[in-house]
Amino acid sequence: MRINVKVHPRSRRVKLVFNDVLDVYLTEPPEDNRANKQLEGVLSDELKCNAKIVHGFKSRNKIVLLDISEAEYLEAKKGIADAEIS
Repeated sequence: MRINVKVHPRSRRVKLVFNDVLDVYLTEPPEDNRANKQLEGVLSDELKCNAKIVHGFKSRNKIVLLDISEAEYLEAKKGIADAEIS
């Protein structure tokens, strides 16, 4: 399943906000691919699946491929509901 993600690097804390697109606030800066690596790691951990960026490597707007079904994504989305991640 593919989802649209908007990344907010250099945030104070890691947070997922479900809007029209998934807003992901990350603490890492965008230099040296650090924010992209953190994005894949956070999505993998929180959604309990493999996450891989397939488009938008140098953009805040990305398309991420998730290794789960849409039903599993919606279930995980309900469980997270705009969560801050420590």
